[in-house]
Amino acid sequence: MRGAPPGDLYVFITVEPNDLFERQGNDILLDLPISFSEAALGSKKEVPSLFHQSCRIVIPEGTQNGKIFRVKGEGFPNVHGHGKGDLMVRIFVETPTGLSEAQKKLLKEFSELEVPNNQPKRKGFLDKIKSFFSE
Repeated sequence: MRGAPPGDLYVFITVEPNDLFERQGNDILLDLPISFSEAALGSKKEVPSLFHQSCRIVIPEGTQNGKIFRVKGEGFPNVHGHGKGDLMVRIFVETPTGLSEAQKKLLKEFSELEVPNNQPKRKGFLDKIKSFFSE
């Protein structure tokens, strides 16, 4: 300006953190806490969205902690004008606390009925440990 040499203009934008959503590029990450029974039996959940009131996701039975479900097109618009990001819903299975005696009794009965096929990650982990010691 006024005889100064031409240069570059730098614009820095910061995104204010949100208690519920986390931005990852054009995608939005949301941690969704669910109960053990919802994860084991499956359920349908309404999740908040930045651009719509809410979105419905279906959580299939046997969903593991940390599983991520993608809701297409519910993220931020691409700054270059090519589509939108997605809403990524990460499942967080909560372990129940403050159980009543009746709940504890039912869980003990349930644990007696468990078989290794009910816990695929645990079974795989134990198989790896066995092969480690058998070599």
